[in-house]
Amino acid sequence: GQYAPPAPSTKPQLSAAVSTQQFDGSTSYHDSYAPFIIQPRPKQEKEKFKPPEGEFLSETTFKHDYKTHDGTKPAQSLKPVRKAQSSAEPFEGVTINRESYKVWDMPTKFQRPHAVYVPPTDKFSAQTTMQADFRPCQAAPTKSIRPPERAKDPNASFEGTTTQKGDYKEWKGAEKAKSLKEVRIYQPPAEKFEGISTCTAHYKGQYAPPAPSTKPQLSAAVSTQQFDGSTSYHDSYAPFIIQPRPKQEKEKFKPPEGEFLSETTFKHDYKTHDGTKPAQS
Repeated sequence: GQYAPPAPSTKPQLSAAVSTQQFDGSTSYHDSYAPFIIQPRPKQEKEKFKPPEGEFLSETTFKHDYKTHDGTKPAQSLKPVRKAQSSAEPFEGVTINRESYKVWDMPTKFQRPHAVYVPPTDKFSAQTTMQADFRPCQAAPTKSIRPPERAKDPNASFEGTTTQKGDYKEWKGAEKAKSLKEVRIYQPPAEKFEGISTCTAHYKGQYAPPAPSTKPQLSAAVSTQQFDGSTSYHDSYAPFIIQPRPKQEKEKFKPPEGEFLSETTFKHDYKTHDGTKPAQS
C-alpha cells in the first residue's frame, strides 16, 4: 500500500473574530430590548358594605316544615305502676319459693377403700430388663487391616527418594517427544505504516455549512399607544349585582278542629281489662 496523508479536519478553527472598529458601547441585546416604562397600577376602591333590605328571618327550613303544636300533652306510659301489696295477716316466715322448692338431702359420695401396701419378699436385683436378658460375651476385638504406625526419627537423614520416584523409574535412552504445534516467528512488514484506519481511508469528510435555525427571533412586541387600563377580562366579565332575597312571611299557627284524642294506636288495639290481676309466676 501507498502512504496517504490524513484527511483535513472539518472542525472550524478556534480563532477570535477581532474587529478593527472601536466599540461604541451598544450590543444587539441593548438595541433590540428598549427599556419599557411600567405604568402605575390603578387604585381599586373597596366596595362599601350595604345591609340587605327588609326584616331578617331567623326561621330555618326545619322550623318552617315542622310546626309545633302548642297545648298538647306527651303520651302517657302504659307500663303499670309499681305498688307494694301489703297484707293484714302476719308473716309466717315461708315464701312461695321456699315452699315450692324444698331442700333435698344429698347422699354421701361413695368412697373406695385404699389398698394397703405390701412390700415384696424377694431381694432387689437392681438390674434392668436389658441387663438381665442380654449377657456380655467375652470376645477379642477384630484386628485392623491398617498397617501400624511407626515412630519417626527426627534425626534420621533424608535418602532423597520418594514413593513416586521409587515406583516410576526413568527410562534410559528415551528421547523427549516433540510438539506437533508449529512455532511461528514474527516478521514485521516491509511496508511503511500509514497511521489511518479503514473508516478514515474509505469515508472522506466533506465540509458543509450549518443549517439555518428555525427558531423565531426574540423580539419584544412594543405598542406605541398608551395603556388605558382596560383588559379583556375586565371588558368580558361585567360585575353582577345580586338581588335581595324576597321576604317570606311567617305562617300563623292554626289549631286543629275537633277534640284532641290522646289515645295511641297501642291503646286503641289492646284494651285494658279493669279488675283483672296479673298472672302469677
